[in-house]
Amino acid sequence: MDTPISPIEMRRVMLDGFQQHITREISDDELQEYVRVDERGAVAYCYRTHNLFAMWMVQVGLVQFYDDQGNMLQTLDLTVPATKRRAA
Repeated sequence: MDTPISPIEMRRVMLDGFQQHITREISDDELQEYVRVDERGAVAYCYRTHNLFAMWMVQVGLVQFYDDQGNMLQTLDLTVPATKRRAA
């Protein structure tokens, strides 16, 4: 990614993405965050709330949202400006 995203911005992206798939309001403290590390460092961040899961693949700049059955719900491309991001 060319433009780094702050942890606070990333949490907002995740909360907004999850909120599209849950009818009640999600609070920041309901979001669980994990990091996947290999010999190169952080390669992915994983987020969970309720029965939803998301993964941010740092090197490619993509975020994918999944339901509790593993079905992909949405993909965000973080390499484009926020105003031009589209869900797949």
